[in-house]
Amino acid sequence: MHSPTLLTVTTVRMGMMCLVMFAVWHFNRRIPGLFYWLLCYVVGFVVSALLLLRRDTADPMAVGVTMVCIFWGGYLNLAGARDHVGLPRLHTVYPLVGTGLTAAIGLYFTLGHPNLGARVLLASTVSGLLYLGSAWALAHQGLKQFPARRLMAIACGAHGSFLLLRPWLFKLGTTIWHDEDIASRLSQFVVLEAIVALILLAFCVAMLVNESITVELRRLAEKDSLTGVYNRRAFLDLLEKAGSLARRTQTALPVLLLDLDHFKQVNDRYGHQVGDAML
Repeated sequence: MHSPTLLTVTTVRMGMMCLVMFAVWHFNRRIPGLFYWLLCYVVGFVVSALLLLRRDTADPMAVGVTMVCIFWGGYLNLAGARDHVGLPRLHTVYPLVGTGLTAAIGLYFTLGHPNLGARVLLASTVSGLLYLGSAWALAHQGLKQFPARRLMAIACGAHGSFLLLRPWLFKLGTTIWHDEDIASRLSQFVVLEAIVALILLAFCVAMLVNESITVELRRLAEKDSLTGVYNRRAFLDLLEKAGSLARRTQTALPVLLLDLDHFKQVNDRYGHQVGDAML
């Protein structure tokens, strides 16, 4: 299978993933980070289309747009990961500076000192570091209670590591085998990895959406919407588990009960809104 065929398959799949991600976002707009991941796939589709349609690899305009899209694809994935786990948004200066530097260095190795290998190294390094940053952001908030985050972190980390190793893979292959077909075969392998990565990451995003919905439903079923404390059913379940643990470990189980006397008078005199605020 030739690389143009693989690029065509990648572009078509990326377009389909964009439609799927749009549908997922449309029905789950409250899920943190989902809109960023949708934009990430849109940018990925643009990059695939540019690589497929561009015939002159030294076209300055195409190189600049491709470099910017590669940076923003990784940055949007990082922004989605940070937003999903509740980390603060990065300052606007970071994407602006990253965009300018990536485009400027890419154009330098196109016009000033033409070097395709340097451009590949630049794109791989920038994108790889951003995906590793996404893995760190997902792992930073803990992974034991969130299996989908663990899977997404592993996928981002693996893809980011491969991107960092990709330029050295080409260099090693051409140095050892001295075969004209090595570059073509390695290019096909790189495109295949991209196809697998985009499918796996889309699956991970779907798992994150399902996990977020499940956590929200559990919260609504177990906690009071006003005070945020556990309701009667959840309290009895937790009390039973705590009692079972205390019996197994032969330790005491302290229980504290609080009661508000004459609380009905607050509602009757000042209204239920004041009573809710007091609670």
